[in-house]
Amino acid sequence: MSKQATRPVPAPRPTPALEPTAAPPPEPETLPARRRLPEELRAIRMTFLKDAFQVIAFSVAGVWALASFWYQSVYLPRHEEPIVSQTLELQKMGERDDVVMVRARLKLHNSGKGTRYIGGF
Repeated sequence: MSKQATRPVPAPRPTPALEPTAAPPPEPETLPARRRLPEELRAIRMTFLKDAFQVIAFSVAGVWALASFWYQSVYLPRHEEPIVSQTLELQKMGERDDVVMVRARLKLHNSGKGTRYIGGF
């Protein structure tokens, strides 16, 4: 028979206790006070925040004003359909034999903002 090497069996570890081993939390009176910024630094921070908000607000308002101006003065006139009304006036000028001479007057009026080009006028 051959000799087999045997390993020693380690001893079982003790199970942790059910009670916590850490120290209990300190009482509220012993907690360190929250650090406060000096009044001057707080005032500077509030002024900075107020100024930053105003810069952003005025920038947004300026962009809105430019977009509104462009939309009303450039975009709408180019894309709006013209409203053209026509008026035809016929006036008898004279008559000779079986021929009647007539004067025709055509009036066109664009009451819309769009433009219309009519050839021949």
